[in-house]
Amino acid sequence: MKRRGFTLAEVLITLAIIGVVAAAMAPTIGNLIPDKNKAQVIKIYKTIADINESLLNNPSLYYSGGSNCQGFACFQQPLDSPYNIDSKYSGNTKYPYLLASHLQTTKDPVASGTGIKFTTVDGIDWYVGYSSSLNKIQIEVDLNGDEEPNKVYSTKCDKPDTFMFTLNPPDGKLQPGDALTDAYLKNPVKLNDKKKDYKTAESITWDYPLNNLEAVEGLEAKPAM
Repeated sequence: MKRRGFTLAEVLITLAIIGVVAAAMAPTIGNLIPDKNKAQVIKIYKTIADINESLLNNPSLYYSGGSNCQGFACFQQPLDSPYNIDSKYSGNTKYPYLLASHLQTTKDPVASGTGIKFTTVDGIDWYVGYSSSLNKIQIEVDLNGDEEPNKVYSTKCDKPDTFMFTLNPPDGKLQPGDALTDAYLKNPVKLNDKKKDYKTAESITWDYPLNNLEAVEGLEAKPAM
């Protein structure tokens, strides 16, 4: 018995059906893919929190000295080596350099404004410094280094690569410093919940200015929906 092949019309109809099914499934499949940036932000947050706990529990680095020396607001230079021989481990740069010393950096940090810049071995650019306008320590991480867009989440950039944290020196409380970082930390378990995270970020407004890296622009938060 002679076998009949597919006609051109049948092939086109089949391809059209496959295309329709693929288009319908794409959003669902996309929602199942973990957000790589979110995973990195949460990992960085936990890393900073663990280092902070270690620093504050080390009395040779941070000790309680009354109202003028509480938590990371204890700016006195440590008495123990190797931190007692370099003045950078005192004042507003004490915490930034101590944090960097507990991370795997590609080279020594460099001074930048009231803080320092450095790059970790995973290619993340960091800025850590004291913000006089916030009266807090500010931590910024650019997940892909020099690659664009080098911006935080805002009306001008809804696909950011830079995320921010703030640290209150007296109590050591680590908090998000931008809307999307805040949304990520409010929903840390579901790494593939991008729609919810971005919707949450859209509803967040910030009532203070942020001192950030020179390359970061458009820091105004998205307006409340």
